[in-house]
Amino acid sequence: MRKRLGLALILLATPAAAVTEVVPARGFACEDGSLARIEMRDTGAVLQWRGLVYPLSPRSSENGFRFLGNGIDLRGRGIGTEERLALRSDREAPLDCIVIPGTVKPGLLTGSMTYMARMALPPGAIATVELRDTARVDTAAALIASVRILPRGNQVPLVWRMRYDTGKLGDRARPTLSGRITDASGKLLWISDTNVPAPYSDDGLRNAGTEIRLVPAGR
Repeated sequence: MRKRLGLALILLATPAAAVTEVVPARGFACEDGSLARIEMRDTGAVLQWRGLVYPLSPRSSENGFRFLGNGIDLRGRGIGTEERLALRSDREAPLDCIVIPGTVKPGLLTGSMTYMARMALPPGAIATVELRDTARVDTAAALIASVRILPRGNQVPLVWRMRYDTGKLGDRARPTLSGRITDASGKLLWISDTNVPAPYSDDGLRNAGTEIRLVPAGR
């Protein structure tokens, strides 16, 4: 009886919180800061994205896989290998999404960016996350890596995924993360008021899904 109820609930795109039977297999960070979760099934795939659940049916593809349904066209080369999806919606431009690994990988950090106020981001907003070495207080913190996110209308929390050069972090490095959001003209809207320590150990940075919290600019 429980299995029948779960199948009935995912026949249409519904809020993810209403579906209890879907257990996502992999998470993907998309270039607009949204998080896509994919569960592969014998009959197709289930996509959780932007608070909705989409059951998708398989279609033939010369390379990799393809799934369609509810206005979604999902393509990739294989979940569990690498690592990249093309997510197309009939309502907006296609998105490139890259897998969030479940294990530590050198030169890779993932996390999220959010703020507490209930305020929507304006169209054209741009979010930026930076990784800097703040070990020396007498000089400007050296930029190790950065990533830019174009939200395309979706709201916080924004998921980010950053690659960095491991050779830029020395033995005495103090890696920290910061974030900001500007409008389309470059005006600063939100910013992290403190640097967030990046998870660090003797073996280097750890990919621990760090959350960066922002406050209104000028606060």
